[in-house]
Amino acid sequence: MKLSSLTLLGFETNAALDTPDGPNLTFREIHHAADCGQLVEFLAERYGENTDLSLILTNQAELAAVNRALRDAASGLHGRENRKTGVTKSGLCLVVAIILEAIQRHFSVQKSVPIRVHPWSKSSGATPLPNAS
Repeated sequence: MKLSSLTLLGFETNAALDTPDGPNLTFREIHHAADCGQLVEFLAERYGENTDLSLILTNQAELAAVNRALRDAASGLHGRENRKTGVTKSGLCLVVAIILEAIQRHFSVQKSVPIRVHPWSKSSGATPLPNAS
C-alpha cells in the first residue's frame, strides 16, 4: 500500500467535507463499510460527483490494501471515537480520523531521527553569521 493512496483519500474526503450539500454519513454507515472492507467504494458511491478516487479504484491490489488498512484502523476506533479522536458527530470527520489512524499504523517512523543542529546554535559553539545589511 502506498502512503499516497491514503493521503489522496484524505484530501478527497476533506473536499467532500467542504461540500455543503453532500449526504451526511453516520458512524454506523462508516463502520459497516469499513468492516465489510469496502469503505473506499462506499465513499466513491456517496460522493462520486465531488471526489475522484479513480487512482485507488482502478488498482485492485492497492484498493484491497487500502480497505484492509482502513478496516483495521476503524476497528481500533470503534466505540472509542470521541476518546481517541475527539470526533462525535460527523461521519466524514470519522473517515478522516480513520485515515490518519491507518497512516500512523502503517507509516510511522520506527527509529528516532536525529535532530540537525544549525552550525550557529549555542550547542555547536559556532558564532552566527553577521547580518548583511
